Amino acid sequence: MNAVDEQAIRKIETALSQKLVEEFGIDARCLCFDCTNFDTFIDSRTTSELAQRGHAKSKRTDLRVVGLALLVSTDFHIPLFSRVYPGNQPDSVTFRSVTEERIERYRLLAMNLVHVTLVFDNGNNSEQNLEALVPSRYHVVGSLVPTQHQDLLEVPLDRFQSFEDTRLEGVTAFRTSKKVFGREWTMVVTRSQELLDGQLRGIAQVLRKCRRALSELQAR
Repeated sequence: MNAVDEQAIRKIETALSQKLVEEFGIDARCLCFDCTNFDTFIDSRTTSELAQRGHAKSKRTDLRVVGLALLVSTDFHIPLFSRVYPGNQPDSVTFRSVTEERIERYRLLAMNLVHVTLVFDNGNNSEQNLEALVPSRYHVVGSLVPTQHQDLLEVPLDRFQSFEDTRLEGVTAFRTSKKVFGREWTMVVTRSQELLDGQLRGIAQVLRKCRRALSELQAR
């Protein structure tokens, strides 16, 4: 493993990303950034900077995890940037720590593009993180925690509009603007009947489990 150090791995990854975009025509106009982690089975007594106890995506609490940040094209889901990090590091901190490298990757991938849009979830939200993206000229699509924006949740459904695009069948949306994280943003609140049905099924399943557990407790 010492034959190829971290700096060499990053150079290889950069060259591969550029080659993929140039040679195979990977569409880099929309890129998704996300952080995840994976379980390790390293002995707890083994010293490790990366393997740490954190919020495991697998829901296991008995293992140390290693974090993985990925920047992926929506076209064929090709990883164009990756970084491993300690498993106890929050997503928002990871987002901030790799911003400069992502900006460099943006300049590399956007050589022949006018616009590149970066998509990420609300785990990466912070005023500092969004401000750091300004020099990159990325367009940004993020998400918000619904319970933190009660005014948007109270918009009546008759103000929502449907879409002509068949890929968005069953989805309606309300568009407005609002100041969040120190800047004015376009807000799109969506409602999906399919997503709602799935959530209701999930709630019903949890209720069935709870009632079954209570019945067993009552019987004892």
